[in-house]
Amino acid sequence: MIVLSYLLIIVFLLGILPATLVKKWRPALGMYCVLMSHALGVSTWMMSFLFVIKTFGLGGIFLAFLFQFLAPIAIAGAMLKGSWHIAGHLLLWISFTYAMRFYSQWLLNLNTRNREKRDIIDVEVTEVRGH
Repeated sequence: MIVLSYLLIIVFLLGILPATLVKKWRPALGMYCVLMSHALGVSTWMMSFLFVIKTFGLGGIFLAFLFQFLAPIAIAGAMLKGSWHIAGHLLLWISFTYAMRFYSQWLLNLNTRNREKRDIIDVEVTEVRGH
């Protein structure tokens, strides 16, 4: 799970970001960013879930589901327990999960704006004559 998470981050930083310089690849890369962010989100959620169960037991899971904040409770628990490396992993993963999602939205919006501009320019004008 940890290896997968860091692999996704490395692919995003070294593969996706530089590849977006090619305009025709941007729509596909936006979709890949969405998929990668969801995979990283699942990994973050699972790591948070396991850490909350280990640290707080089933009461912690009840608390997490009650407030709908599993990862922040796991981060707070890791900091309280002094597990700084786990808190650091989770903070990094959450940051990249949302960074990938916002970047993919930006790419898709950029593509939509370019398509709208191109559609206006590419409209064929036909002459209509009345009788």
